[in-house]
Amino acid sequence: PTGFSAIDKTVYSSKNADSGNDAPDQIVIEFTATVAGNYAISFQCPGGNNGNNDNKHNVIVSNIDLYKQASATMSITSAKYATFCAPFDVAIPEGVTASTVTGVENNVLTLSTVETTIPANTPVILYKEDVEEETFTNTVYGKSTAEEDSYTVGWLTGVYEATPAPAGSYVLQNNNDKVGFYVVEEGKEPTVGANRAYLKDPESGAKPRAFFFNADDATA
Repeated sequence: PTGFSAIDKTVYSSKNADSGNDAPDQIVIEFTATVAGNYAISFQCPGGNNGNNDNKHNVIVSNIDLYKQASATMSITSAKYATFCAPFDVAIPEGVTASTVTGVENNVLTLSTVETTIPANTPVILYKEDVEEETFTNTVYGKSTAEEDSYTVGWLTGVYEATPAPAGSYVLQNNNDKVGFYVVEEGKEPTVGANRAYLKDPESGAKPRAFFFNADDATA
């Protein structure tokens, strides 16, 4: 039917007792409905090999898991930096670097590069060098594993719905061509969009006005 597709994933891990040939031991089928509606799912199992229907086969259906597919959109402007968080694993697009924030030294963020895949519920900083005039966007889909509205990893907190950044935290901004995380003042809490992140300084004491990605911006 329209808006419905199936992906057949077959695992060959046993031998057919009669022929000695490889035979499917388990068949996992993923169905994706792109249009809302009611769908009937049926299974047909042929008889024996080579069209011989003398052999009978049983079909056992188990572990039917229905869920609404979640989506998340990466968006990187000409500022080259962005934050991102998704409730499922996300492959890092070509030309994009993803990093977690593990600390700060002299107001410069310490980044740890994420390789290949951003784990579910892990807020990261995205960087793309060649974004000039048009915004880079990439929408991804998957099964949500989130049990909370927000997740904190290192210094970043990712949110799954629009959330005011708390006073004393830091949000990513481009001020006078200096991209960094700037402190949120009380009474001026900006909204952090869904699948985005803000930064929290876990250390006590006086708060700097901003954290940057390089020493030149931090000392200017």
